[in-house]
This record gives sequence, C-alpha cells and structure tokens, in this order.
Amino acid sequence: MKKIVIHPITRIEGHLKVEVVIDNGEVKDANISGTMFRGIEIMLKGRDPRDAVMITQRVCGVCPEPHAMASVQALEDCANLTDKIPDNGILLRNLILGTRTIADHILHFYILSGLDYIDPTKALEYF
Repeated sequence: MKKIVIHPITRIEGHLKVEVVIDNGEVKDANISGTMFRGIEIMLKGRDPRDAVMITQRVCGVCPEPHAMASVQALEDCANLTDKIPDNGILLRNLILGTRTIADHILHFYILSGLDYIDPTKALEYF
C-alpha cells in the first residue's frame, strides 16, 4: 500500500490536506481536511441566529455570497419557510450565485492558478 499526502493544497482560500491510500492502483481510502481553524462556529454560539447571515460571509474573503445564502437557507429551513419563498426571490438568488460562479472562475484562473499555466515574462515580448 502506498499513501500519498498533499499538504497544503494552495490556490484556494485557506488550505486543505489530502491523504489518499492506494493499493494495487486502486484508491482504498481518501480523506480531505481543512487545516485552517478560524472559529466561525464558536462565534455563532449564543448569538441571534440572524447574525449568521453576516458572520458566515467572513468564512471566505473571495466568495461571501454563497456562505450568506447557505445561512439564510438554513434559517428558512429552521423556520419552515422553504416553501414560502417567492419565485422572484429564488430567481434573484440564482442570479446572485450565477454571477458569483462566473466571477470565481475568472478569479481562479487569472489570480489563483493562472501563473501555473502561463509564463508572464512572455507577455513582455508583445509590447
């Protein structure tokens, strides 16, 4: 058996650790763990549940909207409001998350991983 550990995985907000156990070319076990503890869960204890919408946005510096949306949906689920969301509200949520997806793809390629694929010094040859 062979164990592969990749730590840290960078080019993401925060860091991850990946451990994979391979036996005869087959993955037998795989674990992924976040290694950056920020205590967001602890900050939410004892607070008004509505505070979660603002606090959870701080989980990630580059994508606050999905975290806010997840906390809003959790609150709606707790209050049994999931079937009472108007269609235009659902449409607005989808538009917000859709534009975030587009922005994340641009950010990921040009800022977080683009330099792994291109040689920026070659850009100087075009000027």
